[in-house]
Amino acid sequence: MIKYIIFLYTCFSFTSCKNAFFYTDLYSRANRKSTFFEKNYNPINTLTIDEIRICREVDWPGRHRTRGKIFFQRDSLEESIRNALENHFNKVIYKASQKPFWDENCDSIVVKNYRSKAKAFEGQEHKEYSIFAALNIVPQTSKNVDVGQVGVGQVEFIDLGNDIHRLEYKFIVAISENRTLLYMDSRSHWTEVFSERDEQLHYQVPQEVIETLVTLSLEEYFKRVKK
Repeated sequence: MIKYIIFLYTCFSFTSCKNAFFYTDLYSRANRKSTFFEKNYNPINTLTIDEIRICREVDWPGRHRTRGKIFFQRDSLEESIRNALENHFNKVIYKASQKPFWDENCDSIVVKNYRSKAKAFEGQEHKEYSIFAALNIVPQTSKNVDVGQVGVGQVEFIDLGNDIHRLEYKFIVAISENRTLLYMDSRSHWTEVFSERDEQLHYQVPQEVIETLVTLSLEEYFKRVKK
């Protein structure tokens, strides 16, 4: 038992145990503080997307550094989110932002502008029903290694010859009526992507992942819509 505890502690310290502490393909609520529900809702036929904000945190390498990196297309992610939202409402109005750069403060912008029920975005036109969506990508890239125990308190790192990208997607939506918050919820998803050693990987997030994040984030809303 002591040997096993030491082994797990070592794995945790180096975050190198393959699949030991990284729950692949798990979906969960991103932040329980970023929730706001009314008891029930009227059906929404036409919805305007205020903004789709997409962020990427700095890729801090793990213990086993590699020259490999993973890249995402911002405009493709924006389109995927818009398509997913359109599957849930009869009419969605949105003018693509065509931003050349990634956004900032995906996590804090909702709390700042919505949780306090303050105005969502100053200077925008009046809209009856509107929605704000944000996706924050948190990557960590390292050499793909496995771990084996060779003695008491001793482990052996086995290089598997490729790179591993551990990704967390944090998604949040907020629905407002005349700038008053009606609904807010979030979901996170963890997954792993593999590539050749030192590869500069250009990765397309599967539409299924985006669809699931959007669906789960709106789940409580549709449960409460009046029939």
